[in-house]
Amino acid sequence: MGGITHLCALGHTARAATLARVSATLLPIDAGRRPLEDHLEVAGADALERIRKAAEPLSGASLLCLTAADAAGSQAPNYLRSLLPLMADVGVEVHWRALGGGDYGSVGGGLEQALGGAEFAASEPEWDEWVDESARAVEPELENADAVIVHDAAALGGVAAARSGAPRCAWSRHEDASAPDPVAAERMRDLLAGVEVVDIAPATDPLGPRNHDLPRKLSGQVLRSLGVDLSRPYICQTGTIDRWTDPHTAIDAFDQLKETLPELQLVIAGALPGEGAGDMRIAKEIDDYADGRADVHVKTGYGGVGNVELNALQRIARAGLSLRLRSGLTVDQLETWWKGTPVVDDGDADTIAGRVEELVRDPGLAVELGAEGRDRVRTRHLITHALEDELRLAASLLGTVAR
Repeated sequence: MGGITHLCALGHTARAATLARVSATLLPIDAGRRPLEDHLEVAGADALERIRKAAEPLSGASLLCLTAADAAGSQAPNYLRSLLPLMADVGVEVHWRALGGGDYGSVGGGLEQALGGAEFAASEPEWDEWVDESARAVEPELENADAVIVHDAAALGGVAAARSGAPRCAWSRHEDASAPDPVAAERMRDLLAGVEVVDIAPATDPLGPRNHDLPRKLSGQVLRSLGVDLSRPYICQTGTIDRWTDPHTAIDAFDQLKETLPELQLVIAGALPGEGAGDMRIAKEIDDYADGRADVHVKTGYGGVGNVELNALQRIARAGLSLRLRSGLTVDQLETWWKGTPVVDDGDADTIAGRVEELVRDPGLAVELGAEGRDRVRTRHLITHALEDELRLAASLLGTVAR
């Protein structure tokens, strides 16, 4: 999303030319509405009752939720598309706004990456301009908001408009920030003064398009269209293919596995982060590294991989891989577990190869570990769990608690 631009005429002297400046803006997004009751079968009656209790103090409250249009690869939009319709159904007045555009919008995207340890290159003047333009964009929305929750680090510049008092503001943090770039960490200390920071466990929507039940025959048809040989087993790594993806270790482990499991295939599939030319560099680097390996399939959104294809891949794989340079539980790992597929998520190439071989050779063990993963998701990582946490966070900002 590029955002709407405003042209500001700045007259400096009688002879000065009129200069055009691109200002940050907020794009309204319809949060929608979905009956919480749809989740009864999966989440259970007790969970839904807790959610309704948690929502009681928020009846009639206006909640402003901020994401960033400039945060390439962010998972927050998918998260809110599942969360906010349910929040609206339990009585919260939800306003979703995406902060985007502006001459300094790239600073926010850089901050998002810097949380994982990437170098933060923005200068102090650029940082100050980003905070100022973000705050100016957000400020008009504050008059009718009782609380503000930011869901993207790239939208945190907007909290500067809310730090002076009401409405209270929080950062619902979904990404691992245990080892941020030192420069970014220092800048954020001042920015987040007076802002509540709460880590919300990652969640998946069991009713979302990547988790819909697919008949095995349909899954097979989808996978054959991707070039996967269904007469032989395969393992897969799914999720956004960005700078934090670790396909090299997956391919190195696969090279070892081929020595003992020559029939095995590896599929690396997912969307590219949306960084323009950077996407092509990422895809080409993986293709180059996999070059010469006929049984390594690299599939991206440009090649037709979407929700249905990822769903089928996770569902039929002998095992999933979740190998990333940035630590933390990922949504694609939760999705794979939810389908009862075991996941290998850490270790060097030797360790990963050993674990995968054990799962491929012992289907009973794979079923057992896949069931454990599904139970883990059901217990703590469904979107309904996140909804309860988010409602309690909003209530804490308003100084209220559920009875």
